[in-house]
Amino acid sequence: MTTNQLNVDAHWSRPLISDTRGEADLLIRITAPDAPPRGDQRAPLDIAFVIDRSGSMSGEAIRAAKEGVRVAIDQLDQRDRAAVVIYDDQVDVIHQLLPVNAATRGMIASALGFVDARGSTNLGEGWLIGCQQIAAGQATWEPRRMRRTILLTDGQANVGMVDPGQLSKHAGNLRQRGVTTTTLGFGDHFDEQLLSAMAEAGGGNFEYIRTPAQLAPFFARELGELLNATAIGLTLRVTLPPGLRGTVISQLPHERHDKTFEITIGDIPAGESVDVLLNVTTRRGRAGEPLPVAITAGWVDPASDRDAQWAGAPATLTRAADAMVEAARLDPEVAEKAALQRAANAQREALRLDREGRHAESRARMQVSHAALASAPPTDRVLQEMELIAPMASAPADAMYDEYAHKRTASRVSRMGRGRRDRDESLADE
Repeated sequence: MTTNQLNVDAHWSRPLISDTRGEADLLIRITAPDAPPRGDQRAPLDIAFVIDRSGSMSGEAIRAAKEGVRVAIDQLDQRDRAAVVIYDDQVDVIHQLLPVNAATRGMIASALGFVDARGSTNLGEGWLIGCQQIAAGQATWEPRRMRRTILLTDGQANVGMVDPGQLSKHAGNLRQRGVTTTTLGFGDHFDEQLLSAMAEAGGGNFEYIRTPAQLAPFFARELGELLNATAIGLTLRVTLPPGLRGTVISQLPHERHDKTFEITIGDIPAGESVDVLLNVTTRRGRAGEPLPVAITAGWVDPASDRDAQWAGAPATLTRAADAMVEAARLDPEVAEKAALQRAANAQREALRLDREGRHAESRARMQVSHAALASAPPTDRVLQEMELIAPMASAPADAMYDEYAHKRTASRVSRMGRGRRDRDESLADE
């Protein structure tokens, strides 16, 4: 199933489902072409850099953050617009959203030169003001213009808006208005659950950066992906027939409208694949009854600056007797990806429980994660994940995991939840 820009494949774990009470997993893979759009065809970008300058960022951290912004700005040209916001307990817009040219670069570099670390962390207001800078540039609608805010912090939100649920809700609302959010946690003292939730609701990336030296490579990679996007604002719609109930396993923003799931995937860079997983269940029905599922996708094509669409379906799922279902071939790739996603979801819950001091429950969820992987095809990726979480599953239940384990695992789980196949390794592991 191929379009001019994207290849869409959909496969069931098995082509049959029990005619009494059964379930099946559906893997939908969207792959962008390897060749990025030509320079004159790429989408222009509006971007706001929101940088924490609280006291804990003093020294090498604030210097590396400023250098990261300079590296990112150097990848932009006059089609793009950039803003820079800094915050501690106060928020300052040191550069409003303006087209990027030689003069802009000079103004941003000069303004950054006066930034030093001080004060506490008004993360919420700093981020929202960065998003407002982007939103202010939307007066003239340009369908293919991408809009993103990149938030960097090394600490806890302790001034202004601090509730994770409220911040995540704002991130989701802004995503629906076309402003996506990437979050970057630096060091070992930030709130990884807050930053990952904001990025997931906001349609961007969450990354854990352990050392200052990794900041500039992150900014370079993030901007490179945005500037090489071959599909903008991709939304997937999956419609189930009567008789099937479904759940989105992937940790992607989605809404349910009766029998249709609307799943937000966002911007896809050249050469990247995204995996989306759903689980369906059924109750008693007639053996031999087909259960057709419809899939549509919509996005903006930067090459033509027009809306693009695709429609298709996986092979039809069919009700059958239990013996026939068991005898049907299990698709090993769907089984692998579903196990990895379920394992990631269990790890996410384990980390939350551990933060709450419920260590025994946390270890039990880690063991569920490990068991999900143990039952999957023993691919290199599955074995690698099992090796990573085995020490966490067997850790004593009398104390919390250390900060490195929390942050590294949260970052990896966030990438897995978004189905990112080219970013399995975090910069923190490089």
